[in-house]
Amino acid sequence: MLLNDWIGTIGTYQDSLWLNKFLNLNNGIVVINNTVTIKNCFFNKIQADAFYGKPYNGTAVVSVGDVAGGKRGNLTMQPVMNNQITINSSHSGVWTSYSTLNLNNVRMDSMYIGATVNRCKDYLSATIAWNEIKATRAGIVCNNNAGAAKMALNNNTIHVNGTGLNVAVGIIINEINKNGLGNYSIENNYLYLYNVRYGIRMQNVYKPLVAHNYIEQNGTNVVYGITALNSDSTHVRCNQVRTMDISNVSSKGIYYSLSKNGTLSCNSMDTAATGIWFGGNCAGTQLKGNTLRNNLLGLYINNVGVTGVQPNNGNRFIDYRDTVGAYNANVSGQQLSQFRVRTSDAMGNIYYPILAQQNFIWFNPMLTTGIYTCGTACYDMLEVIDNELLYRIIAGDSILTEEFIPESQSMARQYLFQVLDNNPELLESDTLFQNFYNEMLAEAEGQLNSVERRFEAYGKMDSTFAPMLQNIDSLISLYNYYIAHFDEMRDSIEQSGVNPDSLREQWIFHIENLDVTRVNIVMQHNAVISGEMYEGELTNNIINGDEQNEINSALMNELFMQLEEVNYTNIDEHYNELMSIAEQCPYYGGEAVYRARAALELVNGSLTYNDDANCLQYGIYRQGKTANELTSERIEVKPNPASDYVSINVSCKENETFSADITNTVGQSVLNKKLKCNQENIINISELQQGAYTIVVKTKNEIQNFKLIVVR
Repeated sequence: MLLNDWIGTIGTYQDSLWLNKFLNLNNGIVVINNTVTIKNCFFNKIQADAFYGKPYNGTAVVSVGDVAGGKRGNLTMQPVMNNQITINSSHSGVWTSYSTLNLNNVRMDSMYIGATVNRCKDYLSATIAWNEIKATRAGIVCNNNAGAAKMALNNNTIHVNGTGLNVAVGIIINEINKNGLGNYSIENNYLYLYNVRYGIRMQNVYKPLVAHNYIEQNGTNVVYGITALNSDSTHVRCNQVRTMDISNVSSKGIYYSLSKNGTLSCNSMDTAATGIWFGGNCAGTQLKGNTLRNNLLGLYINNVGVTGVQPNNGNRFIDYRDTVGAYNANVSGQQLSQFRVRTSDAMGNIYYPILAQQNFIWFNPMLTTGIYTCGTACYDMLEVIDNELLYRIIAGDSILTEEFIPESQSMARQYLFQVLDNNPELLESDTLFQNFYNEMLAEAEGQLNSVERRFEAYGKMDSTFAPMLQNIDSLISLYNYYIAHFDEMRDSIEQSGVNPDSLREQWIFHIENLDVTRVNIVMQHNAVISGEMYEGELTNNIINGDEQNEINSALMNELFMQLEEVNYTNIDEHYNELMSIAEQCPYYGGEAVYRARAALELVNGSLTYNDDANCLQYGIYRQGKTANELTSERIEVKPNPASDYVSINVSCKENETFSADITNTVGQSVLNKKLKCNQENIINISELQQGAYTIVVKTKNEIQNFKLIVVR
């Protein structure tokens, strides 16, 4: 069923026998620029077709709006009667782009992906609540929703079995404009996961709330409970993460990488190999009232990691399974992540874990009045902490770490410049800060911050326009409610002496007029914020970075503007540029690495990155292997595009082998070969259908992904 520019309801609850069935299809219902309610409709075996090029290929219910024209879709999805399964054995359940979405009380079983929400911008909203989703790849996926009024993912029960995929996830929120506000809240969800890489993953997200979720990880693969990658001002509180298999020595409860100003309070990490893990610049982080129970290692900071000073916040280390409860690999930066605890607590106390010798100054005993404990409501707000020592060290250009000095210092300078730019009182308090700030204004760090400010305005709804859109959306929701419940209201309308059909036509007429008004307001707003993008582009063009992370950020800003201009329809044209950034170690390549990965994920959700191996070459994770012990392989794949054969040549040590795994657009392996290094390996691909594939080449030291186009 394909509907264009239509307002109405599909299905009814008047009789259980009046059930619409959509069986063995490529798509069930596709609505374009519609205001539609779908109820009492059953979908079974909705699967992707290799020759259907739409991004929602294989989806039960699709709602698409017109981003460029400002004309939104509006979808309300309700279940079948008697709480039965609504969507079964399908590739994807619900997929929206530039649409308001209300997805409530729907049961999905044997799915690849449950629900996907894209481009919910211009003060649109999405509510996904009280659903039960069973999937193999992902429960809920949200992409590029900066500028949304709200993104509420609440009270869902999600089961994901990702065995064999290595990219499975419970809930993912994924942005490319890391400064845009998507108003995400992820609360009260239950996630039951088996061999799923990520429970809740945040990538390039600003101010999300993740609270009161239960995440249960099963299996022995590398798994993460809650992950923040290049995210800012995250609020993660009162969540419980449990690793059920005690033999899993690679699991992590909470994982933060290059994510600043995070607040982590009253979370419980049980049996994960590492309770809380920090990598790179995570300055401004506040840890308060967290419980780390039965971990091999309760808390870990890698050798370029910085969190900032932690006062007596009552984090507890209980029954850890090793001699070390916490470990800071950044020896020279330990005072910058200092934990201040009560002097009356002896070594071995749950607030003061047994530490390795090199961590002596990291946990600093000092007199305090008491230890923080979580309240029963678990909504305690964190206090502002004193990080002036950290700021002074950065401003004075002192060494933050003995490893990885140039890149770490560049990221730290960007962080301090943002702090001072947002805090005039701190800036005026000392000439050291003033001199640093003035110097940075002409440097890449200050210029990049200026571009980010422009992008921040671009990714938010202006306070002038937001109230007008809110009023319009409220009225549209009211009329849409009347239309959705028209069958139940018909008798009472007739009894009042009004013609029901005429009244329904009036409601539709009002919605159409309100939609036109909304489009006009959005167009005015876009005209205003396009100026912000233009000013950001001018500043970005003059940036001349010295370090790789600065160069990457400027390039990623440029690519972001080009992709945004055409609504991300031309990612293939920039695939190689994005991949060249995405494959770098994040602590070398900086925040742009995660932004590039987010862009690539829009066209290929099966990509994986071996950060351990990549970062090892630059001195990160030295306990594993030194950079001198690594051999950097040269990998060549040709021709591309290919027809019947493709050649793969890998230069590495004599007698070594590698594997080449070809996956399709949904991450399924279609061809796997074990091959020899230092020779031309010809692979027959004549049985593959035309289309886009990914070749994942795995050697002893690294993993690389190559896009392969098969044409005939």
